[in-house]
Amino acid sequence: MANRNSYKVLIVDDEGTHARHLADYLGERGFDVKTENKAEPIKENLVKWKPHFCISSMMLSDYTGLSLLQYLKDKNLDTKVFITSGHNNIENVKTALKAGAKDYIVKPFKIEDILSRLIFQIQKKRAIPTDADKPQAKDEALLIQLVSFVLKEASTTKNLHSILYNHSKMLEIALKAVRCSIIKCEEDRQTGFVVCSSDERSLKGLQIDLNRYPEVIHVMNTEKMVVIENMENDPTMAAIQEMVKTISFNAIIVAPIFKRGQFYGVASARMPKEKGDFVDKDIRFAQLVSQVMSLVVSMEDTKAELKFTKKVEAKKPEAVTEADSKEKAS
Repeated sequence: MANRNSYKVLIVDDEGTHARHLADYLGERGFDVKTENKAEPIKENLVKWKPHFCISSMMLSDYTGLSLLQYLKDKNLDTKVFITSGHNNIENVKTALKAGAKDYIVKPFKIEDILSRLIFQIQKKRAIPTDADKPQAKDEALLIQLVSFVLKEASTTKNLHSILYNHSKMLEIALKAVRCSIIKCEEDRQTGFVVCSSDERSLKGLQIDLNRYPEVIHVMNTEKMVVIENMENDPTMAAIQEMVKTISFNAIIVAPIFKRGQFYGVASARMPKEKGDFVDKDIRFAQLVSQVMSLVVSMEDTKAELKFTKKVEAKKPEAVTEADSKEKAS
């Protein structure tokens, strides 16, 4: 049941039954929820009620999600907006995020996924260290040593899966994480496959619903690393944690992996509950490992192309010289 300290959520959708169902579900889990479907009441609620979140359909009868985002910008309001749409192409996602949306959710969706997305946005995010943030000397020396191991592994003749598995294992050991996984995201932006997992080799090839992993969706949409701080003992999340037993609140880091400049998937590391947050050294190392993984993934096609070229060259008939032709003619 909502209380005065609840997170406020405004649901904006023409589908009244579905909106009410989502509102009831979130209300039962501690959120304060309202629903609207017309432009003027929506604007009034945004200004006067000041919801923490707004879950808005991209298209309404007299309003659009993009217009809502512009209105918030004009009024200098900090409501976080989730855009929902039946269209799932990357250009639509980028347009919504560029306009200020915090998330883009494809219809039809499960209401449990909305809860996961809300909690992801509520969780505290760690700032990513930049080049201007100079590491300490001892951290720098350790990073160099760790990276040398990663690069050495990347240059071996092992197959792609073995190299990536060993990299995930190195990341797990270096971060003292409970699990490090590499997930390939499919073009439908809804489906993923576990390439490898540091704690269980048998998970290779496991198909997953990406909507259950808002941190992966976030990295896929933004193509940027995200670091979530440990929320296990945060009193502001106590009520939500009590209601939602299936969602983890421990620290997690997720870094993008690219294949020839295009988004391929993610490398994620999850810390055990008893551990604290990541330090800068951890984040820098995860960044470097994900960059090496990108190189390894990108080079795999090149290796295959080279092997194919060599096979084709081997099958070509030898060139016949003019002298050979004369000898055969005689």
